[in-house]
Amino acid sequence: MSGDQQFGPAPEGFGPPPDPAQGPPQGPPPVPPQGPPPGPPPGPPPAGYQPTQGAWQQPEQLQSPVQGAWQFPGAQPAWQPPAPPPPPGSPGNAAAVALLNLSGLGLGYLSLRRWAETLVCWAATIALALTAFPAKAERISGALVSGYGVLVLLAAADGYRRGLKVRGRLPAQPAVAIGIAVALLVVPVGGAVAYDRAQHEASEQALLDRLEAADALVKTASAKDFAAGETEYGRALDIYEDLGENHAGSKAAAKVPDRVDAYYEAVSAPYKEKKHCDAVEPLKHLRTVPEKLDADLLGKRKAWADGPLATSLLECGRGKLGTEDTPELAELLEDFPDSEQAGQVAPALTAAVDERTKALGGAEPCSATDQLRKLGETAKALPGDVSVDVARPVQDGVYACGLDQFRDKQFKEAHETLTKFAADYRKSGKRARAKQIAIAAEIAEDRPAAGKSLPRESAPGGGRMSLQITNGGPGAVTVLYTGPVTGSLTIKGCGGCKTFANDSAGRSGACKAGGVSEPKSTLHLPAGEYHFLYKRSDAETDPVANHSSGASITPGYTYTDCLYVVSSGLPGFGGGTET
Repeated sequence: MSGDQQFGPAPEGFGPPPDPAQGPPQGPPPVPPQGPPPGPPPGPPPAGYQPTQGAWQQPEQLQSPVQGAWQFPGAQPAWQPPAPPPPPGSPGNAAAVALLNLSGLGLGYLSLRRWAETLVCWAATIALALTAFPAKAERISGALVSGYGVLVLLAAADGYRRGLKVRGRLPAQPAVAIGIAVALLVVPVGGAVAYDRAQHEASEQALLDRLEAADALVKTASAKDFAAGETEYGRALDIYEDLGENHAGSKAAAKVPDRVDAYYEAVSAPYKEKKHCDAVEPLKHLRTVPEKLDADLLGKRKAWADGPLATSLLECGRGKLGTEDTPELAELLEDFPDSEQAGQVAPALTAAVDERTKALGGAEPCSATDQLRKLGETAKALPGDVSVDVARPVQDGVYACGLDQFRDKQFKEAHETLTKFAADYRKSGKRARAKQIAIAAEIAEDRPAAGKSLPRESAPGGGRMSLQITNGGPGAVTVLYTGPVTGSLTIKGCGGCKTFANDSAGRSGACKAGGVSEPKSTLHLPAGEYHFLYKRSDAETDPVANHSSGASITPGYTYTDCLYVVSSGLPGFGGGTET
């Protein structure tokens, strides 16, 4: 036996581990059994040693130790070497997952069976779609879109990260998955394009709706007077301005010039209907429109209102001449001094004066006279050197007015008008005649028969009878008379005369030569019917009522008249003057 003890070939289970390629498939190492580690293997039995039955026997098969461990038949291996790390995931898988998530539909997560993340992507996309559609004129919040974009990018990045960890294959080959993912990118891109188009259409429709609303405002305002509809006109113009200038290029903006034309037509309707006074304020408004709207929107309307406004100022002022104040003419001369219309102001005034002067011989001379006065005031109020001479026409008008009032039995007015004429126009050749008619009118106020006709302008021929009038009462007396001749005389008061208690006492006691010198005056009158009015002065007595009477003067007679005062029985008031 040699120095190296040999036991024959190594028993099965000893020796180097089998080739992994030929051995059983590798698996995770088993959990080592709990307990003390196995001791050293037993040595060989001594020579000639025969184990007895039941004694220790050589194991039927002793496996070779692996890395210092021993395994026995039928026992689990105490330790297995760790499996080598699996190969890293495919970048193609990662890219496919990322692109599938980039569609916003969470399909990358769906391929990984990441249900929670998939639902989050779906919820975000549905929420965005419900917010965006149906599209409105106002775009959705930029913060909302940005937040959704960040969420999609995070989902793509997270999908890529998770895709790198995938062991094995996705439900589809990476190339196919990437193709599907790229195709699905049409969803967000197409959605964005569709939203943009829909939002643009919604915006256009909203602008068209605003345009229609402005048109409705114009229509409503045009049915009213301009003052009542000015608010609606202003709101409509604001809309046209906003559409034309802030939304240029829109369908609504393209229609604004036509709407501006319609706006001008509506506002200037009174001018087209020749209602010039009604047209002044609307046309003034139209002159301000170029201050708000661009020239491109106005077109030929930019300075259109100037001419119509000047015309309306002229025609409105011309129509008011003589009857009302005419600030329109002053405004015309101030705002359009070099216009053709301004040059027509002076001729219009002259024509108005001529027209009213002719009217003095018509049915309404008093009205014509008032209008002549008004024309003179108007001319003085106008700027520049516009003037007309109305002094002589007014003088003639006052006289004609007094005569017309007398004929119309307006005796009080005739008396006042002609008395004023005589006082104002002392050099007039008609002054004496005016005084005659004024006397007759004053008598007719108390005795209407005196105003049956205008008094004779000249005395008749033939003899005259004397009428001696004695003032037998206190206070001066003015005697007015009209008949074949018209005139007046004043008799001074009787200082020693008294007031009688009644008419009977006056008749018996007045004008009797009783040591009192009673003032007298004599009239020489042609024969005819006369009307008298006696007016006692209040300077020397208490107020005394006027007295009127009538008398017939017959040729061949001499007449006397005695005037006295009878007390009325009222404190401070004298009686009537009796003849």
